[in-house]
Amino acid sequence: MLKIMIVDDDFLICEELQGIVTDLEYEVAGVADSGQAAVEMALEVKPDIILMDIVMNNGMDGIEAAGKIMKSIGCAVIFVTGYGDDQIIERAKQVEPHGILLKPFTPLEVRAEIEIGLHKKQVEKRLKDAYEGVLTDLKQRTSELESANERLEGLLNAPTDSMVLLGLDGTVLAANPVAAKRHGLPVDEFVGKCAYDLLTRSWPKPGRPILPELSKPRSVPALLTNVERLFSTTAFILYLTMNVILFNWLFMAKMSPKKLSP
Repeated sequence: MLKIMIVDDDFLICEELQGIVTDLEYEVAGVADSGQAAVEMALEVKPDIILMDIVMNNGMDGIEAAGKIMKSIGCAVIFVTGYGDDQIIERAKQVEPHGILLKPFTPLEVRAEIEIGLHKKQVEKRLKDAYEGVLTDLKQRTSELESANERLEGLLNAPTDSMVLLGLDGTVLAANPVAAKRHGLPVDEFVGKCAYDLLTRSWPKPGRPILPELSKPRSVPALLTNVERLFSTTAFILYLTMNVILFNWLFMAKMSPKKLSP
């Protein structure tokens, strides 16, 4: 059952609100006549909604009390006030209440404010849960990417031979210094180049084609087929990571163009 706390320094208003809340079949969690008493009671009973008067004569007003309560337990607060001047409304808006009920009120108006305030609170909770879920997922994905990046760097830099990571279109996604040096480029310039162009420039220029039927490949499978024909000692590692098929291309460090000549 929904628990509603009532805060007002007017005894008659408290009695009227208690009767309306009871008729609506909600539980009256407690009644307080000052802001300080409201803060202490709210921390103890933890209501779902507080019907809070704004202007009270016993020290702390309803706006200050609402701010402390919402910060501590996060319950919904609906202000009940007979003051509608701009200064009070602006102060009330700063604590982001879940509704404002002006005196005098009717049972229908009280019911409407309670239901709207409860709905607003539920929406806030769903948004908060979704936001926390996104943050948790983001942290997990970030950790996974950092770990994958470390493994990839270790894989590329560990071998003493050439190691190149290719995208589906033949773009060099990553490479170790050995591979970049073979093509006469620093690693940062080597990455991003098209492997087709690099291979074409690096291949020897014999009097006749090494493989007459060999043409510039238009896809990674074709590139692999061509390279396998040329470098029988090259190893390929195929793995799938986040919808990108990555290819590790291992060149023998001491392979020379003479071995490729007919």
